Amino acid sequence: SQGGLRDALNLLEQSTLIYGTSVRLFQAQEMLGLTGDPRALSVAMFVLQGDVSGSLRLISQAGQDGVDLRQFTKEIIDYLRSVLLIKTNTADSVDLPSATVEMLKTLSKSVVLDNVVKCLEFFTAIDFRQEHRPDIALELAAVKSCSYASQIIIDATVVTETVGVLV
Repeated sequence: SQGGLRDALNLLEQSTLIYGTSVRLFQAQEMLGLTGDPRALSVAMFVLQGDVSGSLRLISQAGQDGVDLRQFTKEIIDYLRSVLLIKTNTADSVDLPSATVEMLKTLSKSVVLDNVVKCLEFFTAIDFRQEHRPDIALELAAVKSCSYASQIIIDATVVTETVGVLV
């Protein structure tokens, strides 16, 4: 009531005028000013690469800038999920701008699937209802993810060196 449906229909009409009859989620978010924080993508990339300092620096900056860390975490999870979908050859399910998808495709080539799964587990395990300091919960998930990624990188290096010695 009070014009809410009319407003929704007007927004729908505007979006189809701008983007055509097939409006994608990221386009609707962009039109409504809900594009999110670009640092979330960087944090997702950093944790998959095992970069603790990079991920913690961006999380701290986001917190200091007053970003809602619950929403920020959801965005990180969405990017990690997108990498998971790309790694499992279902990139057509990823609803992001094509430049972002290409960047995530490149990243997905350098990470193992198990690492992506573990990162998703760490970030989705955060229960903000129980957290008095959401920044700490988010930082711990990032550190755990980076530690796991670093261990995979170390294990791969040891295997490569061992195989090189045996050959």
